[in-house]
Amino acid sequence: MLYSIAFEVDNGTSYENDTALVSATDVWEAEVKLKNYINSLDSETCVSRIYNIRQFDGDVWTGLHGSRK
Repeated sequence: MLYSIAFEVDNGTSYENDTALVSATDVWEAEVKLKNYINSLDSETCVSRIYNIRQFDGDVWTGLHGSRK
């Protein structure tokens, strides 16, 4: 399954809102995969907040313009 995740990243100097599509078997695994990926970018960058996680069931997805079936 694909999960759409809206989240906030702390890069050590600022906070940025971001979105991601994550392939996972459930919501918990999607969150873990996202956090592991973002935390691996460098020693200061981390996921500071998850706004929502939704199963993606559309055909098209964009970070700024949403999704469509």
